[in-house]
Amino acid sequence: MNGARVELRSICKKYDDACVLQPLDLVVEQGEFFALLGPSGSGKSTLLGTIAGFIPPSSGEVVVNGDDITGVPPHRRNLGMVFQNYSLFPYLTVYRNIAFPLEMRRVRPKEIKQAVARVLDMVQLSHMADRLPAQLSGGQQQRVALARAAVYDPPLLLMDEPLGALDKNLREDLQQEIREFHRKVGATIIYVTHDQYEAAAMADRLAILRNGRIEQCGSPHHLYNHPGNSFVAGFLGEANLFEITSKQEGIENGNADVIAETRQGVRLIAARSPQDDAAIAYIRPESIVINPSSSATLANVHDAIVDDIVNSGGSLRYRLRVTDNCVLTARKPNDRSIADLPLGEKVRCAWDSKEVVFVPR
Repeated sequence: MNGARVELRSICKKYDDACVLQPLDLVVEQGEFFALLGPSGSGKSTLLGTIAGFIPPSSGEVVVNGDDITGVPPHRRNLGMVFQNYSLFPYLTVYRNIAFPLEMRRVRPKEIKQAVARVLDMVQLSHMADRLPAQLSGGQQQRVALARAAVYDPPLLLMDEPLGALDKNLREDLQQEIREFHRKVGATIIYVTHDQYEAAAMADRLAILRNGRIEQCGSPHHLYNHPGNSFVAGFLGEANLFEITSKQEGIENGNADVIAETRQGVRLIAARSPQDDAAIAYIRPESIVINPSSSATLANVHDAIVDDIVNSGGSLRYRLRVTDNCVLTARKPNDRSIADLPLGEKVRCAWDSKEVVFVPR
């Protein structure tokens, strides 16, 4: 299967006076796993519905493989759709649920049998072909929905928060299964989620939406390390944000650095020069060192008090109060060698100058 190339040209959606999608352009390449990420109300599901044909745009064009399909009804767009609530027929077996799209296309029974067997094998449910949806777990039902969406070899698969109803461990297992499924079928996947970790783990590229606009588009690695503004920095992963009140070139510890004063009352020493429109500085929680063995090589060192500690399994999340107006988040691996820090403990927190990054508001 060859994936579809999807191009959105000046897509806009309005409901009366409310503009849900600002005019936007987007290209998703053939065979790409592309995620639409954003908070609730950002317009990501509306954008997916526009691609599917369920929501007609107020203006703009949806182009697939060079063909303008803006006015084409959903059932003629030759795409697959996977929803959060599975949307399986409760009184049909797994086999019949998957075969249904082929039966509607009047495919010959022999070909239906071969196609259903193929996708059942892909999702590892061949032994459950005769069961009803109610006899399956949530993860198994979602795999049936995946198989049904792919059984007629559509070049484009649209997924609207398909893992949103599942528990954390099952969600993580299915993330990997969907990635493997994508490699097997070769279709282009456009995937909607509000979960930043899910998008970063699964997508080749992603677009971050806010208020109907695309704030930034790129690979998860690029967006995490090179956010275009403070919203992207804070939404994709955690970030300690500082509002800059003044900045100047200076010499600290013999190095030519940028010295920034912040509204939180914390002076920041940065190795990177800010752009002219940079009004925010950020530091990632994993870049903050608590009680460093030697702070001589770290340009930024501050006293702090431990306000809170959250154990999230693989990591520890510290809330550190530096001043009345400044509380930092630090995150470290949950290593047995790390000594416990009681609440109220006085500590030193430090970070390197290269970890201070400036972005526009």
